[in-house]
Formats: sequence, C-alpha cells, structure tokens
Amino acid sequence: LAKENFARMLESSSSPYDTFLNNSIQLVQMAKAHMESFLIRSFYEQVNKADQHPSISFVLQQIFYVFAIHTLRNESIDFIRLKLLSPDQIYDLETHVLPDIYTRLRPNLVALVDAFDFHDNEI
Repeated sequence: LAKENFARMLESSSSPYDTFLNNSIQLVQMAKAHMESFLIRSFYEQVNKADQHPSISFVLQQIFYVFAIHTLRNESIDFIRLKLLSPDQIYDLETHVLPDIYTRLRPNLVALVDAFDFHDNEI
C-alpha cells in the first residue's frame, strides 16, 4: 500500500525533490506505518518461534496482542481512513479484546515486571 501511494506521488510530481517537498508529511507517515508494520510482523514471527516452550509462548502471545492492539489504537485514524478497520472494530478491540487479554496476562504481570527490571509502581 505504501509503495503504491509513493508511486502515485512520484507520478504526480516533476521530480523526486518536488515529490518530497509536496508530500513530506505523508512520506513521514508512510515511513512510520512501514516501521510499525515491520515491528509487529517481526514480533509475531519471534513469538511463533517460541512455541517450543508453551508457558513462555503463551505469555509472549499475550504481550504481542497488547502491543499490536495498542499500535492499532494509537494509529486508528489511519486504519479507518484507509478502510483497513472500521470504528466498530477498533471499539471492539478496546472494550472487549484488550480487557480480556489484560485479565489473562495479570497473573504473570509481577514476573514480567521483574524480568524487565521495572519498578512495581510502573505496572
């Protein structure tokens, strides 16, 4: 999607420099979206590699879902604008899916905070 948008931008300008000047905000947003999708994809792949250890895999999956939903929520306007998600889907993630994940993650929270050397008040 980003590649298609960038190609369209290049076609509409006389030079790559003009493309950058006229579309710098969109280019930054596209770069940010690309980076976030890379992080989510990489995190997902690493979580799936950990399935030899079921207890670790379960907790890592929960952390992944929290991270992915948090990212979707923070960038929800872009997902809605691009028609990748509807407002109802984002609302459902925030009000139903995320609280359920928090409930399942809660028993492991102290161990996770200790493992990452966070102070307990950062929970």
